Amino acid sequence: MAKFEFLNEEDRKLLFETQQKLDEAAKLMGEFMETVDILSDPAMMKSFYEGQENIKARRVKKLHRILKEENAET
Repeated sequence: MAKFEFLNEEDRKLLFETQQKLDEAAKLMGEFMETVDILSDPAMMKSFYEGQENIKARRVKKLHRILKEENAET
């Protein structure tokens, strides 16, 4: 009678590695779709460009400075 071995150690390793790659690909696809959503939203892109202009014009404060000012007030 023939002995059947369904999955040997090498097969299991390959399946595990494939699952890891698929999980990675799914995560990257989610991030890609989020980027597409942002780039497709005119209001969000307008806010982004306005923020860039505010940074260039130095109309923003660094977070540590804001937190320092808040702590000084309390």
